[in-house]
Amino acid sequence: FLFIFSKDILSILYGVKYLDSSIILRILSIVLFFHSFCFLYGAIITASGNQKLRSKLQILAAFLNIILNIYFIPLYGAEGAAITTAMTEVIIFIWYSYFSRNLI
Repeated sequence: FLFIFSKDILSILYGVKYLDSSIILRILSIVLFFHSFCFLYGAIITASGNQKLRSKLQILAAFLNIILNIYFIPLYGAEGAAITTAMTEVIIFIWYSYFSRNLI
């Protein structure tokens, strides 16, 4: 929904001067998709008694996000931050899905 109607949503909520931000909203809408699965996989990891593993993965992802932000933001600005967030979320999704499947 956000991906398809990002320009309409921004126009209604903030006016036409923010339409350039629609690409950022589109990128971040992809993050929401992966985050919903990360929530489920993370719950499996936690419920199986592996909260320390989940915490380690989150800390590693946070450091990765910081490093990627340092690289992408100077090159691409806000779009770079959105891309970095999306990349990090996909990586967390891969880690969580791998470890949760091995725990079941």
